Amino acid sequence: MKLLLYLVEDSFITEQDLLQLVRLREAHRIPIGRLALEAKLLVIPQIFNILSESSLSGERFGEACLRLGVLSQSQIWMLLGKQEDRLPSFTSLLTEHGYISEEQLRAYLPRYHAKFVA
Repeated sequence: MKLLLYLVEDSFITEQDLLQLVRLREAHRIPIGRLALEAKLLVIPQIFNILSESSLSGERFGEACLRLGVLSQSQIWMLLGKQEDRLPSFTSLLTEHGYISEEQLRAYLPRYHAKFVA
C-alpha cells in the first residue's frame, strides 16, 4: 500500500487509480465461508446457517462463527490469513491492469525502497 501512496505522491497514478486498485483487490477476496469449506472446517448446511444468523444479527461471518461456537478464534485467524495470502499483490494489479509497465515498476522500486524500506 505504501508503494501505491508513493506512486500517487509522485503523480504516477491518480487517487482514483488508487481507489480502483483497492476495489480490484477486494473483488478477489475469497469469502471466509468458502475457505472454511475448503479446509473442511465447515460443511455447506453450517455455512448457510451462519450466513442466515449473521444477516439477522449484523455480525460478520467470523463473528457469527465464534458466537455459535462452530469455529475457534485461532481457526478464524488462520482463515483470515489464508484469505489475505490469496489476494493478488498491488504490484501485480498495477502491471496486469496497465497502470504501470513492469519496466517502469522495476525503475520505481529502488526509489521506493530508499524512501520507505531502508
